[in-house]
Amino acid sequence: VHYEKQEEGFSISLDVNFSSSTQFAQPFSVLSVEQDGFTSGRLDGLEIDSSGTIRANYTNGQNNPLGK
Repeated sequence: VHYEKQEEGFSISLDVNFSSSTQFAQPFSVLSVEQDGFTSGRLDGLEIDSSGTIRANYTNGQNNPLGK
C-alpha cells in the first residue's frame, strides 16, 4: 500500500481478499490462553499524594502517576 501524504484526518479504504489464504503444516487450534496484564478498568478518581504527585485511580485497583 502506498499513498501520498494527505491532510490530517484523511481516511483510506482497503479491500483485502483472504479467500486464497492457506495454512500449512497442521490445523490451527488454541493450546493455551494466559493473561499477562491487568483486567480492564475505568477511571475511578484522581488524587494528589503527599509528595504532590497526581495519580489516576482505576476500578481494577491500578493507579498511574500523571504528573507532579
